[in-house]
Amino acid sequence: MKYNGTAPGDEIPASLPVKMSVGSFVVAMFGMGLATNARDMWTSGKKLAFGAGIGLFCQFLIMPCVAMVAIAAGVFSNDEALIIMLMGACPGGGASNIFVYYLQLNLDLSVLMTNVSAIFSFGLTPAWLGVIPFLLGDYEYQIPFGEIASGVGQLVGPLILGMLVNHFWRKKSEIGQYFLIAFLP
Repeated sequence: MKYNGTAPGDEIPASLPVKMSVGSFVVAMFGMGLATNARDMWTSGKKLAFGAGIGLFCQFLIMPCVAMVAIAAGVFSNDEALIIMLMGACPGGGASNIFVYYLQLNLDLSVLMTNVSAIFSFGLTPAWLGVIPFLLGDYEYQIPFGEIASGVGQLVGPLILGMLVNHFWRKKSEIGQYFLIAFLP
């Protein structure tokens, strides 16, 4: 077979994997909404408020401070320092909800924490990114408010929609399990 200068997958647009990833994340969060309800989330949040507060404290104070210390060490370029701070100040959690579901742990608390930290990230992530010029001097960049809002919307929107379907539709548990089993790995 003769090589024709192309690699398998060259015809796939670069944006397609990103769109598919976002789409599967939106479907997963919709499924999480179908598997939870607001009352149980509120009960879990009240019962474990201290632990949730510690989680938020670590996510939005300790991790960014550790990132600042790493940046202050001076071993990173400006672009790498921005990435380090972004990784330290951005919450994760979408994948943890899937693990919590399959391990039959407290899904309501996990989903609540994921969404609360996503909402907090809309203000706190840009605030921590604002520290970068003080650490690096004359480094200019723009805080991506649109992308942050889009990420929060992709997380919270499908979850709320799934919770509404869960609340108003009688066969909620079968629907939620169908989505979580059919669309998640």
